Amino acid sequence: MLVRRLAALLFSFTVLISCAQPATQRGAIAGTSKNKVVRGEYGQVTLPDVDRVSIQDGKLVLHAASSSVTVELPAGADTSKPTRHWALTTDTSAGDQTAYTFTHAESLDDFTIELPSADGQLRYGVFEHGQSGEVMALAWAGKGRSYFGWVTIAGK
Repeated sequence: MLVRRLAALLFSFTVLISCAQPATQRGAIAGTSKNKVVRGEYGQVTLPDVDRVSIQDGKLVLHAASSSVTVELPAGADTSKPTRHWALTTDTSAGDQTAYTFTHAESLDDFTIELPSADGQLRYGVFEHGQSGEVMALAWAGKGRSYFGWVTIAGK
């Protein structure tokens, strides 16, 4: 009798563990730049990949082949006012992190951020943020994980 209860308990515990979602990885993003202050955060999402991104009702939507996830952008991000001044100019893999450098098309200011490495393409869009800044929305996937993030970009 005791053996059956223990077996049932062990089975239930195993099922619970196998159904549980893995802990989501979250972190801060601190960019480096001579002329800009770049700060933000990233988080892991439960998608197998990120095929495309869109904006719906002021939120970032990450789309995979058969599902999508909606995430919030920081307060003050005006998704109705995209800016197209930032270009991804270099990316350098360093083990479990990849450094991405973005350069402004007009001022030639640049900044570098480090994100968890992935073997997929980094997708990004930039929008006006507050009075004089911008917010960059980010999405990437690979190595079995998908991520979203954002950084605010402001003058020093």
